Amino acid sequence: MFEQPVAEQIEAIQQAEDGLKELDAGIIELKRRADKLQIEQPSMQELSKLQDMYEELMMTIGSRRSGLNQNLALKSQYERALQDLADLLETGQEKTTGDQKIIVSSKEEIQQLLDKHKEYFQGLESHMILTETLFRKIISFAVPQETQFHTDLMAQASAVLKGAHKRGVELEYILETWSQLDKEHWELSRQLEMVESSTPSVGLVEESEDRLIDRITLYQHLKSSLNEYQPKLYQVIDDGKRLLISVSCSDLESQLNQLGEHWLNDTNKVSKELHRLETILKHWTRYQSESADLIHWLQTAKDRLEFWTQQSVTVPQELEMVRDHLNAFLEFSKEVDAKSTLKSSVLSTGNQLLRLKKVDTAALRSELSHIDGQWNDLLTNIPAIQEKLHQLQMDKLPSRHAISEVMTWISLMESVIQKDEENIKNSIGYKTIHEYLQKYKGFQIDINCKQLTVDFVNQSVLQISSQDVESKRSDKTDFAEQLGAMNKSWQILQGLVTEKIQLLEGLLESWSEYENNVQCLKTWFETQEKRMKQQHRIGDQASVQNAMKDCQDLEDLIKAKEKEVEKIEQNGLALVQNKKEEVSGIVRSTLQELNQTWANLDHMVMLLVESWLQDRAYHLVSKCECDMGFDFRKVTE
Repeated sequence: MFEQPVAEQIEAIQQAEDGLKELDAGIIELKRRADKLQIEQPSMQELSKLQDMYEELMMTIGSRRSGLNQNLALKSQYERALQDLADLLETGQEKTTGDQKIIVSSKEEIQQLLDKHKEYFQGLESHMILTETLFRKIISFAVPQETQFHTDLMAQASAVLKGAHKRGVELEYILETWSQLDKEHWELSRQLEMVESSTPSVGLVEESEDRLIDRITLYQHLKSSLNEYQPKLYQVIDDGKRLLISVSCSDLESQLNQLGEHWLNDTNKVSKELHRLETILKHWTRYQSESADLIHWLQTAKDRLEFWTQQSVTVPQELEMVRDHLNAFLEFSKEVDAKSTLKSSVLSTGNQLLRLKKVDTAALRSELSHIDGQWNDLLTNIPAIQEKLHQLQMDKLPSRHAISEVMTWISLMESVIQKDEENIKNSIGYKTIHEYLQKYKGFQIDINCKQLTVDFVNQSVLQISSQDVESKRSDKTDFAEQLGAMNKSWQILQGLVTEKIQLLEGLLESWSEYENNVQCLKTWFETQEKRMKQQHRIGDQASVQNAMKDCQDLEDLIKAKEKEVEKIEQNGLALVQNKKEEVSGIVRSTLQELNQTWANLDHMVMLLVESWLQDRAYHLVSKCECDMGFDFRKVTE
């Protein structure tokens, strides 16, 4: 495309040279003839001038040819450079366009890619400069089409170099990010090694209170250490995921997954063992206290039972003394019934300890068995002693008098039950209901004892019919009427007490569930509120992101807790339905306080989430400014 003008010039010079060669031959022929003819000197001088002109013209033509040949060489060199540049640009475009996700097997390959990238495009830039330099040398005889083609190719080269620079920056950022990721991964792995090396490889030989406290302190320290590095773990995994958007590396992906799984396994292991140890210590402390009280009481109960056993085989002289012994024994029976809750708690806590403890279980199992055996012995002996004491009383008490006493007691119980009716209806709270339940269980014990009297009196009818043959018919009729009235009232009383116990047990279960739910929810609210107040405005992006994620998770939990609040409110209102205002007002006040606490917590976490969102936006802007070298705030100035 560049040869046409120069070729014409070369052809013209060639024609001129050919013409001059003919002239040179003519001059030589003239000189030969002149020498032969001995032409005069003036003519020879003219011929010499002609020879000089010829030689000068030949030199001019030769110089022109040399210049044209040099231009031809420059053009040829420029054309080769231009073609090489075009080839380089074609390959360069392929390197800076297309799928930007890099497939590598290691960080070192990224370094190699970066080195090759720099080498290639530095070579392209150098060749671009060479091509431009050559073009400057031939620009004087370049045609407009050549100049336009050169300009377009240079613009294309500049665009490719710009893209190459951007790609180089990306590769450098990937390499820097990967290097930092490796460093932080090493730190986290080292931390895991420290935790694992500090984790006891064997359990406690003796799970005493002191040993448990020491081991709990160790595991609390390990958990605190893991929690301290948790934000960095999140940051490393997040950075790794972002890196994998630009890089495809199965080893890196596997490395991140293994780190997360390793961390999770160690955290779960530490948390699980810490929870187990704390639970053992809590149960052990409770068991030690309650079992000591129960064992001491069982010993005193055993001593008192021996006393009552002796009294049951001793024939007293007076009826009142027998009654005092029987009444006292009934109070003892009620005390045993009241202690059944403590006994159940001790056995339940002990059995939980057996499931939790890995050592020292034989002694605990033996002690539980001993406690259970003493309790069963106690329950086994009570009915027999009570029956003997009752028999001593009936030996001193006439049947008619016994019926009169039973009827009087029934009337007293009916009066108490009637009085309690309204009180129970307006009673609230587990404690109050439990007191009423224990009261009526005591009544049930009294009824069981009085049942012996009722059975004895009914049995005496047969004795009267067979032995008292001489008694008046009217006396027997009167006794039978009294007995019938007593039996009827007795059955009614039994039904009332049984009904009351069932009612109170149902209420106790409902109040227990309600109060436990209220307390659990209050505790949860207090814990979350304390947790939010301890949130600090941490400067690094990882901590901001993790804190915001925690807050958003908490926000979801609080929304879910709203249903629990509503359910508790429904249960609470159902429990105080149809009760007096001054009584139900206490529960309504508690429910209102619970709703208000929930609303305050919901508002608090909403403000905290907004705050963390602002912090995250600030960090994103700062990161962009850092990456791009641009201050976005200047845009608004």
